[in-house]
Amino acid sequence: MSLYHKKLKFDSDFLIDESLVTAVSVFTKFKPEEIINKDILNFIKNIGIQAPLVLVQPYLKLSFSAFKRSPIHLDDVGIYDQTNLNYVIDRGNAYNNWYIPIGDYQGYSSSNTVAQTVSYDQRQMSLVESAHLTESCLIQAGTPHNVSNLDQDRWCVIIKLRQLNGEPVLWHDATRLFDRFHADTTTPMYN
Repeated sequence: MSLYHKKLKFDSDFLIDESLVTAVSVFTKFKPEEIINKDILNFIKNIGIQAPLVLVQPYLKLSFSAFKRSPIHLDDVGIYDQTNLNYVIDRGNAYNNWYIPIGDYQGYSSSNTVAQTVSYDQRQMSLVESAHLTESCLIQAGTPHNVSNLDQDRWCVIIKLRQLNGEPVLWHDATRLFDRFHADTTTPMYN
C-alpha cells in the first residue's frame, strides 16, 4: 500500500453537482455544504473528524502548457503529516507526485489565498512516487507534492480534514478511519 495516496469508493456521489466544480477557473474556497454531498459530510462527522474547509484547485491546460506540471509544494508550513480527502476530475492522464528533498534542502516559504506554504525547486527534489488518481482519494499533503502531465483540464476538490481540536488528521489515522471505503485500483508509477 502507498504511503501517499489511497483510492476510495463511497456508496453515494461525492459532489452535489460536478458542473459546480468544472466551472471554477481559479483556486477557490467553498463551504463544504455548497459542493459536497451531505452523505459524505455526515460520514466525516460520524467518524469524529471535521471538514471545515473545501478548496477547488483547477489545473487548466492553458495555464500549464509551458511545463505541464504544477509547482512542488507542501500545503502548510511546518505540517509534515496531514491528510486531505480529495475528489479529482481529470480529463487527461495527469499524475500526482510525491518527493523528498535532496540533502538538507528545505524549500522556501510562499503563500496562497488560504495558507502559508512551502515551495520547492524541482532540481533539489527526488521523486519517490507517482500515481494517476481520479475521483475519491486520500492524499498525504504533508509531503512535498505536485501534479504533472497536465495536458488536459483537471480539477481537484480538496477537503482539509481536521480533528475536532483543529489539528490535522494524520495519515495513519485517516487510512484507518476510511478503511471500509478502500478501493485501491491505482497503480503507482514509482515506489
